Amino acid sequence: MAVNGPEQARNEIKEYLDGRWVGAPEALWHIFHHRMHQEWPAVERLPFHLPDQQMVTFNAEDSLDNVLQQAARETKLLAFFRRNQEDPHARQWLYSEFPQHFTWNQRDHIWKARQKGMAIGRLLFASPTSGARYHLRLLLTVVRGMLAYFALQFFLMLQSRTQVF
Repeated sequence: MAVNGPEQARNEIKEYLDGRWVGAPEALWHIFHHRMHQEWPAVERLPFHLPDQQMVTFNAEDSLDNVLQQAARETKLLAFFRRNQEDPHARQWLYSEFPQHFTWNQRDHIWKARQKGMAIGRLLFASPTSGARYHLRLLLTVVRGMLAYFALQFFLMLQSRTQVF
C-alpha cells in the first residue's frame, strides 16, 4: 500500500471500485438483481499419487507422532480404491466421475453417497516425463472401478516387456 503524504494511506481497492466504469448492460443486470457470474457445478480436485508417495503437510513444531498420524490418513485416491473394493455399485465410475455420485467427507476421509447437488471431478496435472505417475493418471481416466494400484503395476510390466531398445 503506497502512502500519499505524511500520514495518508492509499486504499487501492476503494480507488478501483470507485473508478470502475459500468456500461448499460451491466447496470441493467445489477438493477434486475441477476448474478454477475455463477460457480456451478462445484469442481472437486482429485489428487493422485503413487504408493506411499502421498502429500503430507505439517508444521515444524508438530510432534513426530502427529506427522505419522497425518501420513497414515486415507487420501481421496486410497478411499476411492477402498470404496470400489467394498461397494460393487461404485465400480461403474471413473475416478473423475466419482464426485458426481459421491461426496468427500474431509473429517472421516471417506467417500459417501451423494444425496443432493452436483460436482465434477478434475484430476491434477501430471507431466508425461513423470513416468509412473503420468501412467497412473492415464489409467484413472480410462479404467473403471480400479481396486488398487495393481492395474498400474500390470501396465508398467507390459510396457517394460514391449519396449524397443
